[in-house]
Amino acid sequence: MTPHMGRRALVLGALGAAACRRQLRNYNICVLLDISGSYAEEARRAVPSIGVIINSMQSNDRLTVGTIQTCSFSNDGVIVDRTFPAAPEEVFRSRVQVFQRIQSFFRNPDIATDYTDIRGGVLFSAQTLTGAEALRRVLIIASDLVETPSPGCGAPSSIRLDGIDVIFASVTRTEADRRSPDAYAERIAFWDDWARDCGAASVQTTPRVSDAANVVLEWRRSGTA
Repeated sequence: MTPHMGRRALVLGALGAAACRRQLRNYNICVLLDISGSYAEEARRAVPSIGVIINSMQSNDRLTVGTIQTCSFSNDGVIVDRTFPAAPEEVFRSRVQVFQRIQSFFRNPDIATDYTDIRGGVLFSAQTLTGAEALRRVLIIASDLVETPSPGCGAPSSIRLDGIDVIFASVTRTEADRRSPDAYAERIAFWDDWARDCGAASVQTTPRVSDAANVVLEWRRSGTA
């Protein structure tokens, strides 16, 4: 191979890789809902906001909605996991089915669990999000971020969030926060640093799940990866 041919092959290879990148339009989104203790009611109130995310789903997008519960690293915590069809005319039907499945789950009055395995849920979500190619991978965590692991659930030794945008949403204040106001800010800062240390592409906190949904909508409107 001549030097000219070698340079030409490199250029064509780079153009090919760029073309593949441009063809990726799908989003892979995972929403984790804390259903431990009193936060289960907060998660229930977030259902309409999740509907906004569902309504934004396009062809070949994947949406997983799961729970943070006693032992979160389990398929048992998955409410819905759907890759939306390629045919645009089928996407609307899938949106309706996904939303109905989530509504059905939250009609159960006895969903609250005793423990809060946040890291187990994040590990499960990270593996789900990195399981397929996507233009953007997003993890939305709706929780008060008070982790109370069950003695029967092992803690993951390592979690990687490389290439995943993390949004902590609806981080409500607890009774303990009222007694110690600094504890709330310290808890948010701890999980922010933790996600960054795990390699997250970006980390932010929003007051409500609806605000997290709006962040995703803005990313889609702007076309940013």
